[in-house]
Amino acid sequence: MYALVDCNNFYVSCERVFQPALEKRPVVVLSNNDGCIIARSDEAKSLGVPMGAPMFKYKNLLKKNNVIIYSSNYTLYGDMSSRVMDCLKIFTPQVEVYSIDEAFIGLDGANNNTLVEKMKKMKESINQWTGIPVSVGIAETKTLAKLANHIAKNYKEEGVYIIDRNSSRLVELLGNTEIEDIWGISKKWGARLRSIGISTGLQLQRSDPRRVRQCISIVGERIVRELNGVSCLPLESVQPRKSIMVSRSFGKAIRDVSSLKEAISNYTVTAAKKLRCQHSLCGSIYTFIQTNRFNLKDLQYSNSSVASFNEPTQDTFKLLKAVDISLKKIYRPQFEYHKAGIILSQLTTKINASLSEKNTASNYKGIFGMQPDLFLVAYENYKRVHKRERFTNTIDKINEKLGLGTIFYGAQGVEKKIQKSHKSKVNWRMKSYYRSSAYTTRWDQLLRVS
Repeated sequence: MYALVDCNNFYVSCERVFQPALEKRPVVVLSNNDGCIIARSDEAKSLGVPMGAPMFKYKNLLKKNNVIIYSSNYTLYGDMSSRVMDCLKIFTPQVEVYSIDEAFIGLDGANNNTLVEKMKKMKESINQWTGIPVSVGIAETKTLAKLANHIAKNYKEEGVYIIDRNSSRLVELLGNTEIEDIWGISKKWGARLRSIGISTGLQLQRSDPRRVRQCISIVGERIVRELNGVSCLPLESVQPRKSIMVSRSFGKAIRDVSSLKEAISNYTVTAAKKLRCQHSLCGSIYTFIQTNRFNLKDLQYSNSSVASFNEPTQDTFKLLKAVDISLKKIYRPQFEYHKAGIILSQLTTKINASLSEKNTASNYKGIFGMQPDLFLVAYENYKRVHKRERFTNTIDKINEKLGLGTIFYGAQGVEKKIQKSHKSKVNWRMKSYYRSSAYTTRWDQLLRVS
């Protein structure tokens, strides 16, 4: 048996944890640069506010109905997500984090007669420990668990639903489910299936798996079997990312190279921290800049540059130096830039090893997990890299303990320290006029109760 645990209106729920007065009130959360509505409370949904709606089109409606507006606060949402996932691991070690607000859990060996009650207990505990409401769908396969979770969301008081593949309720449910609403079926695949007479979940369940495979792919065959109670998609452990990308659209178009460098340097520092968190090294860094392609009145320009390293690295200093060189190659002063970013690629797993006099050139690769530079003395270079690694880890630990940005790199902008709030007037920062505080990750923004 599997269960899909899904946080209800997750971004809105995160805001409500620290602002209880928002309960029962319409709330929306906006995307980057406050462009579109990406999360809605049930009260906001009832007003007819659609998902993905442009903010400027619905501003009057939101104002008229006293809808509370928040800019996206991904630092807060990411931290709250980690707390929810940690709660799940208390109940079962079999946890697959599927997205920021969803996770599949394995229920091997559980007693089916008491399963629903156990999941209700888990749901209540998560709400008590984190303040986040969740819905739980239970079934014999992950595809059916996804479907069960959809039903569970309609049972607000219960919040838990188990699907029996032999019940008439499943037949009714699949018959009322459009083919594109089945987990794993995209619009493109849905169009192909409709062309052979399959338009509902029930028709897909009763179709020939081999025919579906010929129509779309082997994934389609697995979905058919999953709908019939045959588990084809086991829980997956979290794998390190094969690349790390950090990019943003600027709050205002920028022309000067100093602002552009400052923005890209901040993105690089963020990516380097993610790289170290997953214990990886990168072999190259890709830097890109571009103008606003939607503004047809301005001159258009985009360019990129790749810098490779003789030895894979996770050293922020090396990465900052590489992007500085790349930016000088691709920057052109006559354009106004709208977006920039970096991608760390050729990632390898870092092997931690203690520094020892026994570490010689012959076993350098084995202890450090990378191919050394041919033209450097292996042991001496290892000592240098080890020293720099300790220095970088110390910066990470201080920032984790005292708050993000307590220690920062000069390339990130000296004024960053003074203007580190989200209301900063630095042009390259995203528009975030309605962002809440970093309640759980910054000492100076802790919630104060009087």
